[in-house]
Order: sequence, then C-alpha cells, then structure tokens
Amino acid sequence: IDYPSDRLHIWDEAIIQSDKAYRKKVHDLVFTNCHTHVAHPLNMIRFRGSKEWTMFHIGWMCLTESHYTTWSAIVRTYIQTIILWSFIIAAAIFL
Repeated sequence: IDYPSDRLHIWDEAIIQSDKAYRKKVHDLVFTNCHTHVAHPLNMIRFRGSKEWTMFHIGWMCLTESHYTTWSAIVRTYIQTIILWSFIIAAAIFL
C-alpha cells in the first residue's frame, strides 16, 4: 500500500488499534475475516479518501492491484477458488 512516509506513524497506530480490536473477535469466512481486519485500519486513516472500506473492496483491490512474481504464483493463488467455484457451478447445473 502506498502511504506517505511522513505519515507512517499514523498507519502504524491504526494497525496497532485494529489488532487490539480484532484480537478477541472470532474470525470466520463470511462476516469477520482477514479482509475486514485489513479494512478496519484503512477506514481509520481514510485511505484514498474513503472511510467505507469493506471486505469486498479489499478483495477487489487484492484481485486488481496485486503484483505477482510469476505466472505460477497467480495459478497457486487462484486455483483453489477456481476449483471450488467449478464444483459449485457443476453441482448447480447437474443436481
């Protein structure tokens, strides 16, 4: 994440506060997950001028703004999701 170097102490404080807030929360796959944990400090610092970061925004940002080192890294990242959705779609069509 690009963040001005003169404001890194604000970023660090937001991470610390977010970790304290999420330390005792139970993480699950739907409502309170790693994406919501990341969105919390971004909202605190108004990253990119927004205070409306959600797990969907974080997921989209990871999908569209990530930089990979190799094509195999891309495959390893998304192969599980592709397989899962393939099974779901196949089950919906054939069952």
